Amino acid sequence: MKRTKEKTDEILGYFRDGATLVSACDKAGLHRTTLYTWRKSDPKLNADIEEAQTSRVQLVIDSLYSQAMKGNITACIFYLKNRAGWADKQETDLNVTVNLSDFLKNIETQQARTSVSQYN
Repeated sequence: MKRTKEKTDEILGYFRDGATLVSACDKAGLHRTTLYTWRKSDPKLNADIEEAQTSRVQLVIDSLYSQAMKGNITACIFYLKNRAGWADKQETDLNVTVNLSDFLKNIETQQARTSVSQYN
C-alpha cells in the first residue's frame, strides 16, 4: 500500500485512541509489515506512534493512582508493587557445587565422632 498523509494520520489516530498495533493496522486496512516498513523508514512516524502509545499508558497509570488515592486496596497494592518496588516475598537463586566423595567422607567423619563421643 502506498503511504499517504491521510493514511498516516488515520493510523496515528487509532494509536492515539489506544489501539494496539494489530488493531490499528486492521482498522486502517494496513498490513503490519507495511507499518513496520513505514516506521523504519520514517523516524518521526515511529516517534509519533511511540508517543501515542506512551500517553495511553500514562493515562492508565494516572487512573490507577487515582483509584489508589480513593482507597481501592487492590489499586494501592498493585501501584506499590509496580511503582515502588514492593514485593510479597523475595526469591534468591543459589547454585551450590558439591564434590560428592568429599561430602560423604565428611559425613562419615562426623558419624565417627558422634559414635566416639557417645562412649566418652
